[in-house]
Amino acid sequence: MEKGTKTTEKKGAAGEPRMKRRLPRVERRRERARKRILEIATERFVDVGLDRVRLEDVADEADISRATLYSHFASKEEILREVIRPVLEELIKAMKEKKAGTAQQGLDNLIEVYTAMWDDNGDALTLALRYILHDPGDLAELVSKIQSQTDSVLRPLNSDGLLRMKTDLARNAFIQTAIVLLDVLKNESNREALFRESIRALVLKKG
Repeated sequence: MEKGTKTTEKKGAAGEPRMKRRLPRVERRRERARKRILEIATERFVDVGLDRVRLEDVADEADISRATLYSHFASKEEILREVIRPVLEELIKAMKEKKAGTAQQGLDNLIEVYTAMWDDNGDALTLALRYILHDPGDLAELVSKIQSQTDSVLRPLNSDGLLRMKTDLARNAFIQTAIVLLDVLKNESNREALFRESIRALVLKKG
C-alpha cells in the first residue's frame, strides 16, 4: 500500500510540471481567439451595423465554437466596448502628452493626435462616434475626459476671440466632424493638409 501511495504521489508530482507547461499554451490560444473575435466583430460592426451582426457568424468566421466565443464575451455590446475602450484610453493619453506653446499650436497638436489615431484605430473611432459618444454608458468617464481635454485646447482660443462658437459647441463639432472627415479623406494623398484646413475652418474665425 505504501508503494502504491508513493507511486501515485510521484505521478502527481511528475504531472504537475506538465500542467504548468501547458497553461501558457492554452492562454496563448485563448488570447489568439479573443483577438480574432475582436477583429472580425469590429469589421462587421463597421460594415453592417451592430444590430445586424450575429455572434454565431462571428464564431464561425473565427473558426471557434460558440461556447468559446461566449466564454470571452457575453454580448455584442461587451465586444463593442472592449474594442473602443483601449482606443479612448490611448486618445486621452496622446492628448495629455502633447504640449503647446500657443493656443493655435494646441489646436494643431489636437489635429495631429486625431490623424495619428485614425491611422491605427480608424474602425474603433468610427464605432465610438456611431454608438458610444452620444450614449457612453460605462465608458462615460473616458468620454468625459476626452471632452475635458478637448476643452482645455479650445478654451484659450475662445479667450483670444478666435473661436467661431462657444467652447462646448466647438468641442462637439470638432470631435464629431473630425472622425467623419478622416473617414472621407482617408484615400486622399494630401489628407493631412485637407484635414487640418477643414478643422481650422470649422472652429476658427476667418482671418
